Amino acid sequence: MNKISIKESGVIPIYKPSGPTSVDIIRKLKKKYKFHKIGHLGTLDPMAEGILPIMINQATKLAPILDTSKKSYKAIIKFGIETDTNDITGKALVQKENFSLTREELESSLLKFKGKIEQIPPKYAAVKINGVRAYKLAREGKEFEIKAKTVNVYEIELKRFFLPYAEVEIQCSRGTYIRSIIRDLGHLLDIPATMSKLTRSVSSNFSIKESVLLEDAVSELENNIIPIEALFKFPKLEINKFEYKLIQNGQIPKKLIFSDTGYTQLIFEKKLSAIIFKEDGNSKLFKVFK
Repeated sequence: MNKISIKESGVIPIYKPSGPTSVDIIRKLKKKYKFHKIGHLGTLDPMAEGILPIMINQATKLAPILDTSKKSYKAIIKFGIETDTNDITGKALVQKENFSLTREELESSLLKFKGKIEQIPPKYAAVKINGVRAYKLAREGKEFEIKAKTVNVYEIELKRFFLPYAEVEIQCSRGTYIRSIIRDLGHLLDIPATMSKLTRSVSSNFSIKESVLLEDAVSELENNIIPIEALFKFPKLEINKFEYKLIQNGQIPKKLIFSDTGYTQLIFEKKLSAIIFKEDGNSKLFKVFK
């Protein structure tokens, strides 16, 4: 079977189902299509589902901009059990059948996780320890420590309370482990807790409402690509052929005036040719697109 060559650049906001890894989604697309480059933003654990932005070709250059925005999750907590993976797929470490917890107590405890917090990622996580993924070391039964990291939880709200379960909605910064929040919440309450389900509803300005089912992306990929020209709300500036050639050679035309601080899109023949970043009066080429 000859693969279909994809020359367009953009993002496909795929809805990842529970089960496959984020890399599995990439592999499935590569079975049918040929890309110059392909990648994803923000890894989702196999058991997690929800929005997974897939970057195609030159859109992969935009990861530094796209992957800095807030992420939103809905998580279901199961109280009474803590596992080695900090989710329901793991081996039980602690179990507690008889416990009491009120909605008010839970809401009060959740507030302690709002703002900048220190958290230790789960041992079954993709973080690297001396160049090796933590989950690989954990599966091999090796002892190791993971350093705490600072993350930002912008909002955390209890949506449903139905013991032994509760559903919370969390808006947080990149790199936040929801599993760790739930594990630490259990420690705070002195009630073991683990993540029963996780759905990412927002990632890199893409919402679950605009996501594409995996089977639809595979069958009609080209119809589901959001072109890079439509990804940003940054100011746009039309350039001519001479200016385009200068930019392709890494030069910023002197006659171009950027009034706004931050990013500006340079458009040539209706296509994004470059992104300029201006700070403290100085402009520099952030990304150039061939």
